[in-house]
Amino acid sequence: MNKGQLIKLAESGDRDAKYQLGNLAEDAGQIDEAKKWYHEAAAAGSPAAMNAIGLLAHTAGDLERARNWYEKAANNGYSMALNNLGTISEDPKEARKWFEAGVKAGNSLAMFNLGLILQESGEEKQSSDLFLASAKLGDSNAMAQLGLMAEEADNLQEARSWYLRAAELENSQAMYNLGLLEQNLGDIAEAKKLYERALEAGNLWPLNNLARIAEVEGDMIRAVSLYRDAAENGDATAMTNLGILEEESGNQSEAIKWYEQAAALD
Repeated sequence: MNKGQLIKLAESGDRDAKYQLGNLAEDAGQIDEAKKWYHEAAAAGSPAAMNAIGLLAHTAGDLERARNWYEKAANNGYSMALNNLGTISEDPKEARKWFEAGVKAGNSLAMFNLGLILQESGEEKQSSDLFLASAKLGDSNAMAQLGLMAEEADNLQEARSWYLRAAELENSQAMYNLGLLEQNLGDIAEAKKLYERALEAGNLWPLNNLARIAEVEGDMIRAVSLYRDAAENGDATAMTNLGILEEESGNQSEAIKWYEQAAALD
């Protein structure tokens, strides 16, 4: 349905059309227009629009306003708002309460977030069950987490399978993790492809890995450039690697500078 058709529906009072127009405006960076449509949709009873207003407030740093709108959306049966209330909660007990409510409502992201909490507290079986339930609902973060858990248990085929499923959903962390796995197994060409895919998807952590590969391959100009990009992204390992290169080149003062920057991040 095109924008013109949506506007006609919205003008007739269709709350879903108003919400979709808000989405279109937000995607285009037209935040004021997005707010207008979301508020009209929310006034017409759209819980998705209420949650969207909360998200905009959350992004802008207005947490109290975000919480109010998330609560309105949650009270109107919008399960993602329950997850968002957990995300915004500063009290761990309160956050867990909201995530648990989201899980009961069938929200995959709440399952993932509660799984992380349980994993940190050592409840591995319960966390694994939640990650699996979330993954079955299509959550790529849960798939990537299951891949990491399988890899840590040395179940590399299972890890690869989960990473691939998440990567197919454009999960950049899964691409990066799979790249690390392939690099550790000696398939450098495949690792490079995966790192580059992750970079294209906006994940900057492969920069140091790509730099190291370039260094091993003898392409020092590319290696230094990538290490610098990684260092600017706050990667302490890249800073250390730059220090090593400078030290090997006899630039002791420059090496010390990079080592000190890396140490400050520890």
